[in-house]
Amino acid sequence: MKLFEKFNWFGYRRKNNKCGIRNYNIVLSTVALTDRISQEISEGFISVRSVVGGFNRGLQKKDEKILNSFFKQVLSHPNVGSALI
Repeated sequence: MKLFEKFNWFGYRRKNNKCGIRNYNIVLSTVALTDRISQEISEGFISVRSVVGGFNRGLQKKDEKILNSFFKQVLSHPNVGSALI
């Protein structure tokens, strides 16, 4: 048995056929009140990033559409391996 047959690798194939890895864990703040908490959780971890919105995050229809788009883009980013929301 070869040495590396025992290991699993959880990466993905890029469009150009090169390999990529999902190497960031994120703490995603959904409202401005949790921005600081998100930042505090992520401090001290090399592979953890705090992600906060740089815009108003209200509960009105227009804000909801922007927020949903923001979440979708962040959570589907190829370098995001996991998220705490």
